[in-house]
Amino acid sequence: MNTNDDDNLKNEIMNLRKQAAINSQLGEFVLEIYNMKSVSNVFDALIKRLYMLTFFDRIVFLTLNIDTAELKIEFSRGFGHGDHPHFSFDIFENPDANIISAIFDKKSTVVVNGFCDINDLSLRLDMDNYLMVPMVLHNEEDDGEHLSEETQETSQNENESEREKQSFVEERNKLKNPYFPVSGIFVFSGDKMDETELKTNATILEKIIRLAGMTMNNILVLERLQLTCEKNEKELKQARGVQQKLLPEKLPCNDFLQSFAFYIPVEEVGGDYYDLFMLKDGVYAVFIADVSGHGVSAALVMSAAKILLKTIASADLDPAQTLRKVNDTLVNNISVNRFLTAFYAIIDTNQRKMTYTCAGHCPILLFNKDKKDYQQFQSDGFFVGMFPELDLPNHEFRYTKGENRLILYTDGVVDCQNRKKSQFGLIRLKSIIAKTLDESAEHAVQTVENEMKKFIGNYAIEDDQTIFIVDF
Repeated sequence: MNTNDDDNLKNEIMNLRKQAAINSQLGEFVLEIYNMKSVSNVFDALIKRLYMLTFFDRIVFLTLNIDTAELKIEFSRGFGHGDHPHFSFDIFENPDANIISAIFDKKSTVVVNGFCDINDLSLRLDMDNYLMVPMVLHNEEDDGEHLSEETQETSQNENESEREKQSFVEERNKLKNPYFPVSGIFVFSGDKMDETELKTNATILEKIIRLAGMTMNNILVLERLQLTCEKNEKELKQARGVQQKLLPEKLPCNDFLQSFAFYIPVEEVGGDYYDLFMLKDGVYAVFIADVSGHGVSAALVMSAAKILLKTIASADLDPAQTLRKVNDTLVNNISVNRFLTAFYAIIDTNQRKMTYTCAGHCPILLFNKDKKDYQQFQSDGFFVGMFPELDLPNHEFRYTKGENRLILYTDGVVDCQNRKKSQFGLIRLKSIIAKTLDESAEHAVQTVENEMKKFIGNYAIEDDQTIFIVDF
């Protein structure tokens, strides 16, 4: 073995060890915060976990007040006695491009040579080089954690500054949304860290902060849902708006895949859940689930299933392994008489391969848009959350780009009835899909929705309904 091979092997081993350490930290942190029921407890656990990571000498958290557009120091550690910073400032006054990007683009950024550039935050915190990571409570676009590749210049002349202030109308309007996803910014600094070291150590910090933010958001959502159980019908309608935040606000649509969905709960809140999000570049997770029953209790289990999926799902875990981990947590920790059916697939657009498993869910359809035929994927095992040690197989499907239309739905679609007690049925659904293969996924979903409404008429539906189509 020559010297280069030896060095490459050493680097590979070091990277594997580092990744194992990161996964260990993430696993420990998930177990620590999973059963926490208060946002403050999760935040305290996050701070302790961050301080355990000795990459950085100083940590600061600036909380964002969306009413005043002010950042204010909430927490600081690593400063000398009497040197802890205390200040607040309007983010739109003398705006810092890095701060604006962190808050509104949800991007982590490295700032270097802040003193030379007269960077305002560098001077306030006495940090020449630092890493800035936003505290994101929810990010439905799921565009993956990534570090800004550029260090932005923050010094601008008066004319540029004036133009910038006038351009913040859209950002100010975003802050009026009570569900604005960013609650603040973490700032990390190491006295001797350069740009490369800051970026290298950023990955685990971003992941841990994202996990904490997601958990805190779900606690807030669950608290709202639980309160609506005790209130009147008008307040339950407000809960439906809260639950909509658990579903993806915008499904991915790019050169590799297009998707569209329709969902209606039988009550103000329901137990169906669907999602499509990126695991890594070119690799996507596709998920649909149906919690037994409906109403508030089903919605609570659905929200728990979401946080588990988003926490556990990884490009390194196949679908069966992922559902097995979700099942184990639900069986051991969720003490309600609820279970869920689920279909989970990983679409690798790089290798043009789909790997999937199905746990008690109704048949999934895969149409070939060119050949006008289809495959039907049957369930392989028991429901999720019913028994320990869920045993599921994986299946693999190789595909040609652009030919495929995946039809995911819940049983509320095929089982819905009209006044004559006739069911809408799987055959009818297949026929509608077959007639719309040349149309967009959005048009196909809307056609199914319209045909269901015609079929049902004024008859009340008895179960949540979801139709979810993915073209790839």
